[in-house]
Amino acid sequence: MAELVHSPGGMPLHDTIVEAVLNFVTTPIQLDDALRIIEKDLGPSIAPTYPLIKKLFAPASHNPTGINVAPLSQQAQIGFLFTSADGKCLVQVRADGIALSRLRPYQGWKQLRDELLRLFDLYQQHLAAHAITTVGTRYLNHMPIPESASMEKYLTCYPQVGASFPQVLVNYGYRVVLPLDQNLNLVTISIAPAVPEKRGWANILLDLDFSVRRDEAIELFDQLEHIRRAKDQVYLDAMTDEMKQVLNAGSHL
Repeated sequence: MAELVHSPGGMPLHDTIVEAVLNFVTTPIQLDDALRIIEKDLGPSIAPTYPLIKKLFAPASHNPTGINVAPLSQQAQIGFLFTSADGKCLVQVRADGIALSRLRPYQGWKQLRDELLRLFDLYQQHLAAHAITTVGTRYLNHMPIPESASMEKYLTCYPQVGASFPQVLVNYGYRVVLPLDQNLNLVTISIAPAVPEKRGWANILLDLDFSVRRDEAIELFDQLEHIRRAKDQVYLDAMTDEMKQVLNAGSHL
């Protein structure tokens, strides 16, 4: 099955995606050696496509499927960040793997997958990396709903309070971690407010973060296809028919 680009009603799914991340986590190699090799050997192979380079820092307990930002005083260098000239694509190269992030406009799973596979081939050539242990993918979506509308009308995952409390949320945060299957593979679903993009419409950040253990019994390409289908299904399951109608109608644009 090809990537889910439209819902059965024709909904342009890509329109909601503000960032897509695909990440390969490997057994880490010695950090100082990795930083030296990335800077001196691997970096020049990546720089022609991603010429903007800076050191990558993360707090001690960083999330491997996303690019973290925290005060440098709380961080140690874990790798390098390579960015395309237009700032739309970012490559995170670490001692424990490599990740590719695509900002709007999203160009599809195939482009994201094929480019990370190309970069990982370079990564393996220079760092003699161990096998992939985890595949992570993360999709951040802006879900538009009418101002003052109830979230439960548009999303199947949302924060709620008891009936005795005011039913107006000044601010909110929502996060659940759910199993994808019986193999300790997980999806983290987070909800938070986002900056509105059109008058009369609120924006909700729907953050879908998948962590899947590498299954050596199947080819990496095939496992990536399983992950793609899973992320498409979770995305559709997170919204109601009313949300799909909003996106189909395009009235929020």
